[in-house]
Amino acid sequence: MTRHGVPRRLLAALHLRAPDEAVIRLHGDLGPDDVRRLEHRLRHALHRRPGRLVVDLADVDSVSASAVWALAAGLRAALEARTPSVIRGAGPAVRQVLHRHGLDHLTTHQN
Repeated sequence: MTRHGVPRRLLAALHLRAPDEAVIRLHGDLGPDDVRRLEHRLRHALHRRPGRLVVDLADVDSVSASAVWALAAGLRAALEARTPSVIRGAGPAVRQVLHRHGLDHLTTHQN
């Protein structure tokens, strides 16, 4: 949330670092309205067949259950494509939600 109580909308950017790493940087609040966009970003990243997929949540303030499940589906697709994946930079509140949904083992505390 911003200081005015208005949710920050999802901004998603795909960055290709060298040919071997795709980084999806997410910003704002990940809610039900963001699921399709999140799924699209994950599919697009995996379509490029990176050596590693990184989902950067450092600038994510909150995440809904539906967004977590979309993220989980994308990470399962990465696993099926034999693409290592990691969630990076999740803050304490987001890590707690990931933990509740069994995804905390995919997080790392890299900066």
